[in-house]
Amino acid sequence: MHDHCHGGALTRPIHDRMPVILDKADFQPWLTGTGGTELLRSASDDKLRMWPVSRRVNKTGTGDDDPALVDEIHV
Repeated sequence: MHDHCHGGALTRPIHDRMPVILDKADFQPWLTGTGGTELLRSASDDKLRMWPVSRRVNKTGTGDDDPALVDEIHV
């Protein structure tokens, strides 16, 4: 894991890592293979939002892939 891919203050309570976010300008170099790991950067906390979602997010199988999976639920 790259040092710059650790979770920020927003995500740290859930996990110590986070997915990397590519800047729009880096899409083509990443997809064509002309760019490497130098393109991988954690998103700043001000670019992320977080809310509770259904446990169905963790299920696999048919019928569990719909836009409602990212709807906020009340806990």
